[in-house]
Amino acid sequence: MNGDLPQETIFTDWHHPRRKWPWHKFQLKPNALYTTLHERFNTRTCPIQDPHAFLFDVRSCAHESNDVDEFYARLEERRDERVRELEEVWENVTDLMVFDERGLPSNRIWTCKQCNNSSGISEATTPCEPVSTNDTPDVRSLWFFNMIQTMSFDSMVRFFDGFVREARKERD
Repeated sequence: MNGDLPQETIFTDWHHPRRKWPWHKFQLKPNALYTTLHERFNTRTCPIQDPHAFLFDVRSCAHESNDVDEFYARLEERRDERVRELEEVWENVTDLMVFDERGLPSNRIWTCKQCNNSSGISEATTPCEPVSTNDTPDVRSLWFFNMIQTMSFDSMVRFFDGFVREARKERD
């Protein structure tokens, strides 16, 4: 879930009006915009897991460790494992939100399955019956509030996954 920054090789013309900034005034290199300045002033740490989920990993690592160095090493391994898992799911979820099973752009996750209303809300006088395994609006609200409260990577993945379960079933 790391944001993609422009590669230095793409932007070699630092004098182009769209990329111009007074880097020389501060004795910086032009690519500082996408390296040191970005890291210092345009990045915020995001927890990997919700605090409760992290507690389970801490407990597990603590029970498996004999001293603090081993405990920290296990936590580091677990962190790397969780990041890999979440990045894989995140890539899958975002692909499913944007593309259909043929890889073409799609808005199907935003439309009501029964009345094909692009607002995602049924225009029928009676509510549409649930026809998918995607989260209902109530569940989406719950996960949304969890996401904005914890701002953890796993809560973000969980929220967006609620939109694409049906698409994953169609694709797989």
